[in-house]
Amino acid sequence: IDECNEICKESNAKCINTDGSYECQCITGYILAADGHTCIIGPCNSNTCKAPRTRCMKDEQDSKRYQCFCPNNKIGDDCQYL
Repeated sequence: IDECNEICKESNAKCINTDGSYECQCITGYILAADGHTCIIGPCNSNTCKAPRTRCMKDEQDSKRYQCFCPNNKIGDDCQYL
């Protein structure tokens, strides 16, 4: 049985068919929802970081969290000076 044809149908998801199971993975800019097969827009794709030249990246300690990285000794979503 190819569960991928029945479960991961969204265009922003790709499905890895395994022996007797499957795994949905999201394309860049989306994250997997709690249901395990729906991809929702990720925080970095929804302008979480508001300042210009700010980079939004996954937290290395917790893959479900995101952080804003600011240039030149600035901090926060709006990249204010320290």
